[in-house]
Amino acid sequence: MRRNLRVDEVAAALSCSKTSVYRLIETGDLPAFKLRPGGAYRVPAGGLERFIRARLAAQEVERLALTFDDNVSAPNDTRRAQPRFTEPARPDRLDRKTGGPAHEKEIPDSRA
Repeated sequence: MRRNLRVDEVAAALSCSKTSVYRLIETGDLPAFKLRPGGAYRVPAGGLERFIRARLAAQEVERLALTFDDNVSAPNDTRRAQPRFTEPARPDRLDRKTGGPAHEKEIPDSRA
C-alpha cells in the first residue's frame, strides 16, 4: 500500500463514494492533508488503517451493548430491571378516517 492515498483510492478501499470520503475528512473522522492550498487531499495509509480499526472496534462495542441483558443487574443495584426494548401498545381497531384508535359509539336507546 502506498504511503499517501488519493481520495478516489480511499473511496475504493472503503467501498464508498468520494463524497463520503470528503465528508469524513471535513468532520475530522479521517485524517488528511493537502500538499498545497487548493490542492487535492491525501490520506496517510496509517491514518486509513487507524480509521478502519476504530470503526470496527466501535461496531463491536455496539454489538456487545445490544446483546447485553438488562434483566441481569449488579448485586448492589437497587433499580428495578426493565426490558431494554418494548413495543408500543397498539389498539385493537383503528378508525379509518383518523388512523387513530376507534372509539365505541353510543347507540341511543329508541325504546324510551
